[in-house]
Amino acid sequence: MCKYSNEERLSRNIDFYLLSYGVRIRIRYKSIDVLQYLEPYFPPGYEASSKSLADVEYFFINEGHYHLLLRNSTALVQSADLEEVLATFDSDLRIQIAVSTAEKLFVHAGVVGWHGKAIVIPGRSFSGKSTLVDALVKAGAIYYSDEYAVLDCNGMVHSYLKPLSLRQQNGSRVKSCPVNAHGTRVEPGPIPLAMVVHTKYQPGEQWNPKQISSGVGLLTMLDNTVVARINPNFALKTLTKAIERAHCIEGSRGESEETANALLSLVHY
Repeated sequence: MCKYSNEERLSRNIDFYLLSYGVRIRIRYKSIDVLQYLEPYFPPGYEASSKSLADVEYFFINEGHYHLLLRNSTALVQSADLEEVLATFDSDLRIQIAVSTAEKLFVHAGVVGWHGKAIVIPGRSFSGKSTLVDALVKAGAIYYSDEYAVLDCNGMVHSYLKPLSLRQQNGSRVKSCPVNAHGTRVEPGPIPLAMVVHTKYQPGEQWNPKQISSGVGLLTMLDNTVVARINPNFALKTLTKAIERAHCIEGSRGESEETANALLSLVHY
């Protein structure tokens, strides 16, 4: 846990600053106990900062049994359910960092490393990428992310080491143990992109992927890039660099375990 001075404890509002991918974030709250609930949702690899300037500001207000979350001056959620407020903070903070950073390109994707190269599975929520990443890791791949492929200007793929989030059959989302649990190996990277896999889970489907062109693979990545419309030139330049030597495939898949083993056999190293 972070440590605070007596002055911080007695102040009306407590400010905590963090830095992530060059984005300066200020988090304000009235009760020091709030931070214990927020810290698990801070971005991977963040740094605590003493800088008073902020690109994004969050303010938590507790009024009786209700919790209010604001970003800058905009109310994001008000609820008696703390888990709902924390989930909103979690998702909004990730998006704000992805949108605001000038250092890296964030693509919605699952990522694993295999013999020093990256397999990237672009897709948004409910596409099944997290379960496939989980199966790939259990098959021996190295966990990089189930949320973002983070690309630098040279097209190299960096990790985004948040805990794996897997949906239960009832559709609820559950955060797992740390990413090194149950044999999961963690290696921060960066590594070159070897394969782009455009796939979605279909019950009973047989995994029979077809090769697609690098141009179609790039468009698939672009469609899942957070700043594609805000900064298209940066997105296209970075993705073009990343995909120049990648193998691109697509096809519906069935169960993740069967698909994972077949997929790893396709990666040349």
